[in-house]
Amino acid sequence: MSLLDIFHGPDWRLLPDDPTVEAARYPQAVALTRLLTSPYWNALAISASPTAQAMFAREMRLTVAPSYHWPQPRGSKDPLYEWLIGDALFGKIRRRTGTPSVDAKEPWDD
Repeated sequence: MSLLDIFHGPDWRLLPDDPTVEAARYPQAVALTRLLTSPYWNALAISASPTAQAMFAREMRLTVAPSYHWPQPRGSKDPLYEWLIGDALFGKIRRRTGTPSVDAKEPWDD
């Protein structure tokens, strides 16, 4: 049962800009924000350990998207993959070389 079913009953019909559409997305948006901003969950997501990645995947499925697949294959266009892997690569480059120049290739551009 979705939150829209709870808000409006099983036969709901709404315009896309109805405020309850955004309200129904709110819990998942908060849960995803928690994962994206947490150094702990980020470290699990980008870890080379299958156990760590499985822990991240389980948390993602429990709190954000029940059918989400993690880890993504290398070069995936999944926005979460690009965010986490790109951020991890960018952080490594920044720590190793200092702030990259404006002309530096972005690390997520394979």
